Amino acid sequence: MARRTHITLGSSFALGILLALAWTWALAAPLEPPVHIAPPIRGPDDYTFTPLPPPEPRIAPTAVTLKAVAIVGDVEEHTSSFKQDMDRAVAVLQSRSVVVEKFYYGDRSFTWRDIVTAATGAHFLLYMGHGVYWSGNCNQPTLVGGFYLGLNQFVHPDQIRSDLNGRMAHGAIVILSHVCFSAGQSACDPSGSPSQDEAARRVQMYAAPFVDIGLKAYFANNYFQSAENYVNLILADPATRKTVGDIFKSVYPNDSNKFRDLSYSKPEYDMWLNGETGAWHHAFVGIPSYRFMADRCELAPLPSVLTFTYNLATGALRPPGRTITPTALYCPLNWTVARDGNWFTVTPTSGRTPTDSLQVQPLTTTLSGYAVGRYTGTITVTVTDPPGTINSPQRITVTVDVGRPRLADLPPVLTFTYFVSDSTLIPSVHLLDLRNVGSEDPLSWTALRSGTWFTFAPASGTTPQTLWITPTVFPDTPVTLTGRLTVTVISPTGTLSPVQSTALTLRVVPQASWFAYLPCVMRH
Repeated sequence: MARRTHITLGSSFALGILLALAWTWALAAPLEPPVHIAPPIRGPDDYTFTPLPPPEPRIAPTAVTLKAVAIVGDVEEHTSSFKQDMDRAVAVLQSRSVVVEKFYYGDRSFTWRDIVTAATGAHFLLYMGHGVYWSGNCNQPTLVGGFYLGLNQFVHPDQIRSDLNGRMAHGAIVILSHVCFSAGQSACDPSGSPSQDEAARRVQMYAAPFVDIGLKAYFANNYFQSAENYVNLILADPATRKTVGDIFKSVYPNDSNKFRDLSYSKPEYDMWLNGETGAWHHAFVGIPSYRFMADRCELAPLPSVLTFTYNLATGALRPPGRTITPTALYCPLNWTVARDGNWFTVTPTSGRTPTDSLQVQPLTTTLSGYAVGRYTGTITVTVTDPPGTINSPQRITVTVDVGRPRLADLPPVLTFTYFVSDSTLIPSVHLLDLRNVGSEDPLSWTALRSGTWFTFAPASGTTPQTLWITPTVFPDTPVTLTGRLTVTVISPTGTLSPVQSTALTLRVVPQASWFAYLPCVMRH
């Protein structure tokens, strides 16, 4: 009996160890966040709006200050849980020094105009609430998009296009959570729907106004904590920060087996869905390679090459000079300029965005002594303050093509043959192609003939131009007629090879013209 008791106690101990390990594993495993879609709400059929006045020109801030607008609309009994979910995202934003203005239904009184004012210069726009459809029925809507703020305040997609255009900061991002249709799924879809095509159609409509006003990324997700996860990754350490495309693939419920890479009508933009028929809870529209860096100063790309041409004959410089305006993204920059090349100047050698520009001026007195050819130099623009600015320094290659106009070589001889027996002229006409091959300048020219058996047209003109030569006299006995056409450039002076001539010959022969027959094989 004692033996049996010993075995029972040992088995119980082992079972307890297994249960403890299983509990530990369960606690350590990440919990799947709940998913919830706010019910759809239909916008009024007779809805109209008055566009708000366009934004005032913004003065560049003295330092980088990130801004966000967080909206939670009236979602009846779900409003409280949505506020809690939004607060988690707001806490992350504020922990990264983002200034957040919250518009929570029930916490304050606000209008769409108030939101638009707050969104001026904002980098993030977050919304949790009802998805809106404007026509059709909820599972086959003809138009979806916009917001419902509460108290019968609707925001139409066209209002977003109109009122937010030009207001939000460069590189801004929109994040929608629990919003019907925004990720493809709606709360009124029957089981097993919608299809991928219908989900994509809805996402494209919901994202369109934000893409149209230039936002770089649109995220839509129906899971709790998704907004928090998005902003946490968007504002990660700049040294290891992911692109928005990779961020989409890093947020729950991403599944590589359910990833759908779809096209979007705007260049550079893609549309991605992650899900399957009847379960579309994760969507992205944007520029996948875009990396949010608005929390760091950045020098916008400058032109990589500046080109000039200089005509040794006329002294003409084209263009007469170039202006470059360094542009800052997110904050003002102090910059300096260094030049490598003695045939041009750059002034001033320092400045500050957004007010100052630099002038690039080739020196014609120097270029007039250069031989025909291409000459290069470089301009280096370096941001001196603030330190660590992205895209600094930048180098611009400056080139000048020094040339002298030259009339393209004319053929030395052109020959016509006239066959008396069948009155055939080969060729019926000769063409002279008059071009300037030394510079881009047009050449004014005249032409004179020696010989009366042909005509030519036109008698004068400007390059590039084609001159036609046509025989008009056809003897009925064998003979050879000769002549000459001379082309003279009259402007500009100093043109190389300004006078050229072509010898012309008309051979009159008694025999008939000959024909060449080539075999042809046809297959049916």
